[in-house]
Amino acid sequence: MSALQNVINRAFRCVSVVLALALITEISTSASSSQPSSTLANNISFAREFLRSLYPDLSGKRYTLSISTAAGYDDPSSAIRNLELDVGDYPKDWVKGILGGWVGEKPKDFQPGPIHPKQYLIANFGFGKDGLTGFVAKGQAVGNPDAQSVVATFVATQAEMPDAEADAALKRAGAKYGLADKQALLANLPLQRLRRFFGKIKVVSSELRGLDTQGIDRDAYWPDWTVISKGRHPDGHVMTTTMYFEPFKGDLEALYVDAPH
Repeated sequence: MSALQNVINRAFRCVSVVLALALITEISTSASSSQPSSTLANNISFAREFLRSLYPDLSGKRYTLSISTAAGYDDPSSAIRNLELDVGDYPKDWVKGILGGWVGEKPKDFQPGPIHPKQYLIANFGFGKDGLTGFVAKGQAVGNPDAQSVVATFVATQAEMPDAEADAALKRAGAKYGLADKQALLANLPLQRLRRFFGKIKVVSSELRGLDTQGIDRDAYWPDWTVISKGRHPDGHVMTTTMYFEPFKGDLEALYVDAPH
């Protein structure tokens, strides 16, 4: 093993110990608190189980889960409300090597620098005092991002393309859920898995939004399906959840929970 790799390994072990101690401190602090609140430990547990439930194809493959966050340095009492969870071959910041040059013809899109392990899912969570407020996921484990990018770029270059033509392009790209597939999408929504985290929710609307009424601007989330649900949080308050599902496999790409009322 090279001297550089030894240094990297020692640094990684040190970082792991620091993160473990931070988590233990957070758990101990929350356990001694007399007021129920959203804690870092609880949020990490929620986020991990959420991913395992919504993206089951990643399970059983001995992947590594990387967890990161950020907070204001000068206010140690501020709660940590944002988490990024990455699922990949190894920890996301692990350095497998350094790419410094090439032999022969220069590779396309050559980017010199450190080589990191492949990550299949990158998920960002936002939490408030009542739990999850927002979620965004991307990566090869979510639908077919390469095909979706190609068709979205193609349609974007023709701003006034009718919805029927845009839908035809989407289906040619291999999408499972186009405009005519609403009932199939609804039948395959992971509602039972979502109810594990949000209690009883009911879909009140679902649509593949296209051009606006003037036929000029296409919806910013196209070609994702926009699904809105209403329900009652386990603590009793009413909530509205807006979800975005990609059209190739019907995977969840984003979710936003309205403030309770």
